Amino acid sequence: MRTKLDIEEIELFLDRQGLSFKPLKAELLDHLISDVESRMRYGETFEIAWNQVKGEIPSNHFKILQQQTMETIDTRFRISRIFSNLFLALMIMGSFFKFMHLPGAGILLISSFIALAISLLSGSLSGLIINRGKQGGIWLVTLVLGVLLLLTAYCFRILHLPGAELAAIVSVGLLLVSVLGITIIIRRHSGEENLLTFLHEKYASSIQRALVVLLSVGVLFKIVAAAKGSDFFVGDVTLILLIYGAGIQLLLFLWRAMAGNIQQSQNMVLTAICAICLFLPILNFYIPFAPRMVMAFTFYILSGYLIYQRVDNVTIRPWFLLFAGLNIVHFMGWSLMKMEVLPGDVQNILYSIPVAIIFVVPFWLFRKNKLMLTYWVLVFGAFALQFTQNI
Repeated sequence: MRTKLDIEEIELFLDRQGLSFKPLKAELLDHLISDVESRMRYGETFEIAWNQVKGEIPSNHFKILQQQTMETIDTRFRISRIFSNLFLALMIMGSFFKFMHLPGAGILLISSFIALAISLLSGSLSGLIINRGKQGGIWLVTLVLGVLLLLTAYCFRILHLPGAELAAIVSVGLLLVSVLGITIIIRRHSGEENLLTFLHEKYASSIQRALVVLLSVGVLFKIVAAAKGSDFFVGDVTLILLIYGAGIQLLLFLWRAMAGNIQQSQNMVLTAICAICLFLPILNFYIPFAPRMVMAFTFYILSGYLIYQRVDNVTIRPWFLLFAGLNIVHFMGWSLMKMEVLPGDVQNILYSIPVAIIFVVPFWLFRKNKLMLTYWVLVFGAFALQFTQNI
């Protein structure tokens, strides 16, 4: 029975029933095909078997089933959303307490990391349970474990506990292994929706809002620190989390774009290189400054190139090229200053109010494109991180 026209007829029937949730639709499609094939083995034609199957389906059965399924999924993912919001609230409170020198700031910051860890675990585990048939579950787990260990490393650093370097090393190892695995599975199963990109499609908007909140909090405290003439550690922690969060979000967007196109082998390799250049600088206690700057420079160029390829709007393409190029030039100037090739006075040119205003403009220009906006959230986070740093 499995002719293309027969399967399309069953799919069209499911569409007319109002099924919009892809995993449920795919599962029901397989079930209906199996039921029809079972009847055809007893000599029935496809038309007769299919009409018999349709006749046994109660009215509005699939709509009710979809509603019940979505309610179950929302219940399972509700924990993840609750702890995600709790993470943001605790991070803001912890930053404020730290700034005001109030007791409990450290506990609040660590609690925010724990809330984020629970959010990631509950969301990924729920996704694994609900979508057991999808490819890439092991790489989703590997990526999440890498992120959790990265959070652990920062917790240890904040509390001045031993083991921060070991946690960072294991974290980078897991993240790089996940990058390799994700790249391979997208290449081998091109055209099929894998678990990682499927879950990211569900969470992308929520992640984007969280990144904007983190950026706002980090920038706010950096502005206050600049006004007081002092550096503020918590603002740096918030922006560092933002940079890696935006970096991972950017990689996920790029992986999603390539998942349905087997012809993008070169872009898959470039995306993998971007990921390596994003994660390796975490090991700043082992990798000298110059190689880390080369990796960051490579990340900006390659990710900018990959994003530029995805931009269909001919009006916005030149603007993205202009501001991405401006960021690369700015970053190069900062790197040369840090390596003492340029004098320290360049700081006053690179990090000034006019330059900050210029760096704010892309938020308005790119507001309708999630990929470009994520790129600029990362860029502006890195810019804000260095704005009040002592040279």
